[in-house]
Amino acid sequence: MRDESPIDVTVHASQPCGVLGLRRAQSQTIRIREPFARVSAETYKQDQALAAFFLGIGTYPTSQGFNQKACPSCNACLPSRLVLADFKETRELRQIRRKNSNITLEAQHGLPTLLHERIPTDIVQLFNYYQRSRFRSTQPMMQSYRQLRSYYGYAGMDVYSITARDQETGRLAGCIILHKAENVAYGTMHFYDPTLRSQGIGHHLVLGAIDALKTMGMDMLYLGDWTPEPSGLSWKAKYSPLELYIDNKWQVHDKADIEALRPKGRAPYPIQRHLVTP
Repeated sequence: MRDESPIDVTVHASQPCGVLGLRRAQSQTIRIREPFARVSAETYKQDQALAAFFLGIGTYPTSQGFNQKACPSCNACLPSRLVLADFKETRELRQIRRKNSNITLEAQHGLPTLLHERIPTDIVQLFNYYQRSRFRSTQPMMQSYRQLRSYYGYAGMDVYSITARDQETGRLAGCIILHKAENVAYGTMHFYDPTLRSQGIGHHLVLGAIDALKTMGMDMLYLGDWTPEPSGLSWKAKYSPLELYIDNKWQVHDKADIEALRPKGRAPYPIQRHLVTP
């Protein structure tokens, strides 16, 4: 078995931005290994160190590698993370915990069961329903299964999940998926019953992830991009102090700092983003 694999960088053509509407987005993917590759324990340890490094320079993991934004005419997306020891739970987040006191959270290494006797489980069904409700997706149920299964293929990263269920009925309320490398973790995605959105079930899942990672002795939770302009990523500003990757370094921002970054009749926060060539 050949453990060694050269780092491969693929620069993608620009495409319509999925975050801020009519703008153009561009990125590159840094691949350290093929998805689902079998490697030795020593090589896997090296891959974990590489994964932690790439998270630390503002990339985000996918099954194909570590994606880095390099949009030619926009710098609105800022990688974000929480230092878990410094996280301060606000009154609003404590209220969300109380609103979801009837929801139990269960953490596990790996993903919940996705198929039972070749039939998609409630995890796959809820994920498919969430995609259809929030993003008007038309993907078939088995495509939702394959997308969830792909989270096992992240090179150098272990997958964890936390499921949320109603205490009385056992009905699935949501799930958050995390990827861990060394002492840091990335919040890959979360999905939930859209009818529970008003009670903040999504934030309840994130808070559950923070609790679980602290218990595991982890240092960081990477949250992906945040934008000063209103977008589907704006919710991350509720977590403080938030570190943002600006000018190729992590900078701590409290609530006042975050508000100062929001555009008030001016262009987005000026930064220089440089492609990293390993």
